[in-house]
Amino acid sequence: MADSTGARSGDDLEPGLDYPRDLAELRAWFPTDAECLDYLDWLRWPDGFCCPHCASTSAGRDTVGRHRCRGCWRRVSVTSGTIFDKTRIPLSVWFEVVWLVTSSKTGVPAAHLHRVLPISSYQSAWAMLARLRQVMTSDQSALLSGRVEVDETFIGGARPRGRGRGGLGETLGAGGIEITAHGWGRARMGVIEDATTASLKAFAAKTIATDSVVVTDGLRSYPPALHGYEHEAINVASSGRPAHESLPAVHRLFALAKRTLE
Repeated sequence: MADSTGARSGDDLEPGLDYPRDLAELRAWFPTDAECLDYLDWLRWPDGFCCPHCASTSAGRDTVGRHRCRGCWRRVSVTSGTIFDKTRIPLSVWFEVVWLVTSSKTGVPAAHLHRVLPISSYQSAWAMLARLRQVMTSDQSALLSGRVEVDETFIGGARPRGRGRGGLGETLGAGGIEITAHGWGRARMGVIEDATTASLKAFAAKTIATDSVVVTDGLRSYPPALHGYEHEAINVASSGRPAHESLPAVHRLFALAKRTLE
């Protein structure tokens, strides 16, 4: 049983900012389940394993991703609560299915997955797609809660009236993602007109529960926009760290969204 160190994989990753840029790179990064488990460990516990039961950071991991906490001796699976939970299909195959589905603009049929991947039956491929659809179409009306990272970004695409900051053809969007004891939780994104107090206040109101702790950069629009929330502002310029390190979760969300949308 190996020590749990929050290992990443793929020679410490990064190319598209810690996700593969194309299918060939995905296959190179995740040839076996061991690399997939390292990656899931890092996504769930970016600062290293932390037991959800006793908060111990000491554990060992077996070959199927179960951690045995050395504080309370309970087992914690890195795949629990995810679409990979209790699956009998190799994670390397799952990763490729996720890539194909999220990269396609028109959808990927189960028959195609069964034909091009080592999936034993059409029924298995269909069941995998059903799991993915369930998480991709989860209730969008439920507000984010707890600790939530928020930021804005420009995404390539037609901008309706060409107004606001950003280059020609770019659309300004805002995003929020929950930070939980288990890693990163639910996420939301939306188009905003600009980064003014009014626009950010409207995004927060329809996205984040008011008893949440909202973490942002030091943009001046945020304090008045988040009146009524507990607000933590990070001054990125004085922190000595780039924005994607100061607010890693929401920037990972943006990177994945841009890969799909641009």
